Amino acid sequence: MFPYALTIFLSAFLLFLVQPLIAKQILPWFGGSASVWNTCMLFFQSLLLAGYAYADRSVHQLNATRQVGLHATLLLLSLVSLPIIASESWKPLGDEDPILRILGLLIATIGLPYALLSTTTPLIQAWYWRSFRQAVPYRLFALSNAASLAALLGYPTLIEPFFGGRETAIAWSIGYAVFAILCIWVGWRSISAPQRSTSIDNDQRPADEHLNTAVIQPCSTRSGRFAIAQQNLILGPVICPGFSRTACGY
Repeated sequence: MFPYALTIFLSAFLLFLVQPLIAKQILPWFGGSASVWNTCMLFFQSLLLAGYAYADRSVHQLNATRQVGLHATLLLLSLVSLPIIASESWKPLGDEDPILRILGLLIATIGLPYALLSTTTPLIQAWYWRSFRQAVPYRLFALSNAASLAALLGYPTLIEPFFGGRETAIAWSIGYAVFAILCIWVGWRSISAPQRSTSIDNDQRPADEHLNTAVIQPCSTRSGRFAIAQQNLILGPVICPGFSRTACGY
């Protein structure tokens, strides 16, 4: 149970910590206008939904080995994006569309890591169910929400006042690398560990697989709604007032 819980907690914490972190990096470049806020919201919510769609299709259409193998490959590829420090080449020159430039910057800097973080809660729940057939993983969903709130409250009160943006980005990148290794290990463990429920025979397995998706899908839906609501909470006060504050040098 502990490896699954740690993976979900770390992923949710990193998922919501990266939003104000990257916003603060690009603040002095693009300012705090409504178009900047809307562009960031569009990016984060679109990737969040894409992550949940990927997790749903992966659980329904791939067997366990291919599912874990694909996800492990993507996690390893995402490490190329580290550290998540915006390149100076994305800095606007004043004669281009800022919206397209912001989207390009976000995709290049945190696109794949963010998308993969958003898939973790539903995928880990499915992997947990595969290993512990008699235990419904709703506690993992609650743990994900707790980690999201910890990041939401911790960044403006404990992280931003005491650490610089570059140091925080490097620390986040190290945390993501740890998460990627842990997630790959949990995935391979879920397909290599013997099933804990000995009462399942071959005739029962199709029904159990159906129950697996029935259990995971409601968790994923609720988690996605909760995550979008949290994004509205975190990006509003952080991006709009935060952009102006940092741009003025406070």
